[in-house]
Amino acid sequence: MMKVTVPGQPPVWTIDGVPAKPERCDLIRSMLALLGQRWPVLVLQVLVSGPLRFNELRRAVAPVTQRMLSASLRGLERDGLITRTVYPSVPPKVEYELTEAGRTLNTALSTIADWADLNLETVTAARVAYEAV
Repeated sequence: MMKVTVPGQPPVWTIDGVPAKPERCDLIRSMLALLGQRWPVLVLQVLVSGPLRFNELRRAVAPVTQRMLSASLRGLERDGLITRTVYPSVPPKVEYELTEAGRTLNTALSTIADWADLNLETVTAARVAYEAV
């Protein structure tokens, strides 16, 4: 998504050169907001290894609270990034697993993490310089 500004006209958001519809922009913003939170990204990373139950996830991304993990899982499921499977047993067994969309998103997140690793010294130096002012 890119903002195109023409002098004398309001800015227009485009996707691959095509003007974006406001509802599409809102959806993209809401997805990025979910990924801007701490726990959903960690959940996606942990689920790369395969399906996990709630308490297994909770231990893997500790110190997440039950409330925050539940909210993160609901958001990821709502956006089609994970599936929630309930098995009929006593007590009920529930597993969470990445969807194909979740796997491709994880690939993109890995690219961002690689960028952060490559630019760690630059960012650290910039922060030190900023704080010195």
